[in-house]
Amino acid sequence: VVTPTFAVMERLYTGVPGTIAPGQEATVGRMPPALARRHTRHRITVAEADRPRYRAAWKRMLELAKLLFDEQVPIAIGSDSTAGLMLQRELELFAEAGFPNAAILALATLGNARALGRERVIGSIAVGKRADLVVIDGDPVADLTALRRVVSTMRAGVVFPSAPLYAAAGVA
Repeated sequence: VVTPTFAVMERLYTGVPGTIAPGQEATVGRMPPALARRHTRHRITVAEADRPRYRAAWKRMLELAKLLFDEQVPIAIGSDSTAGLMLQRELELFAEAGFPNAAILALATLGNARALGRERVIGSIAVGKRADLVVIDGDPVADLTALRRVVSTMRAGVVFPSAPLYAAAGVA
């Protein structure tokens, strides 16, 4: 099973120290200042002359992931970045790599459950399965950016409206 963790790799390969990685502005802009600053630091420093090669390598990573998908290599989706905020960017990057939106959503749910060997218990909505749900304002199959508009989350049968949770964490 391959988990590309695109949101982290995007920052490493396209980021410039002191700036937010291209494409992550909307997500990082919602974060509290201390957390947002973490997204302007980069673990590797790339010389200006080498940046085009790193950006080309980033594009190849996206292409490789799509090739693996096309060849039916199992893929799991996870961001390895700020929980609750960067997963949406992660999914958008799969779309940039050429994955169909419906396939991205399937990989992030049932696909991840399969990777964990838990597809009989989680990963889809069915009688007898545990299901944590999110209510989205929009249709993510038509437009993945709808995933940025989470209205509420249901966890273990309890519904949590998103606005107060984000406000409590300092997220706009």
